[in-house]
Amino acid sequence: PYLTGNLAWMPRISSHTFEVILLVVEVPFVFGSLGFLGWKWRGGSKEAGLLLPSFLLASGVEVLGNLMPYAMSFHAGRFAFDYDDLSMLFFLLSIAPVLLFRYRRVNLEHAYATAELEAAREIQQRLVPNSIPTIAGCRIEAAYLPAQEVGGDFYQILSRSDGSVVIAVGDVSGKGLKAAMTGVLAIGSLRTLAFEGLGPGAILMRLNSELVRAGNGGFVTCFCGVLDVCGDLHFANAGHLAPFR
Repeated sequence: PYLTGNLAWMPRISSHTFEVILLVVEVPFVFGSLGFLGWKWRGGSKEAGLLLPSFLLASGVEVLGNLMPYAMSFHAGRFAFDYDDLSMLFFLLSIAPVLLFRYRRVNLEHAYATAELEAAREIQQRLVPNSIPTIAGCRIEAAYLPAQEVGGDFYQILSRSDGSVVIAVGDVSGKGLKAAMTGVLAIGSLRTLAFEGLGPGAILMRLNSELVRAGNGGFVTCFCGVLDVCGDLHFANAGHLAPFR
């Protein structure tokens, strides 16, 4: 009643005319979609290749149903279905292999990412000092427990030839692999700078220059101290937690 009362101004369209209009709209869409799927498949998309056969069947049934609507009804015992049901069935069947393919791909990507993180974790653990120098009259203890597979925290304890020890404790902003790689860069620079005879302030200034030159973004806080043979500790602090005595 609503359509009759409010759309009475629209011209009456016969079912035959409506089917012709539907075909004029549908056929270019079908050919365009098939062409697009074929193009993506040739470009290496396996999902497009999985969609092509079922989409072709579904579209073919749909077009045939519009050309011969009365001849596209089927019965199987007590069940009856027409071309729309067949078309929808083929469309639904096309989704299943795509979902299975994507599920397999996501699982493979997850396994690959996990393996990469595990490898990065092993590399990072190797950069953590596995032995602490023995210093007369001083005891040094350390623990390193990343909250995730890899972290941005780092520390180094490096003995110099003059008997002094360079101690550095730092933290990289952010989490995950990027922070860990920035930490690896900081450790590599510290291992070089510690043996150049520099004081803690000079070490941090040179380290800052190296990190700025790398341009990885974010920031690093770092405490650096030099413990000499007399037991005196000279330190500089670049934004890290203040030492507690």
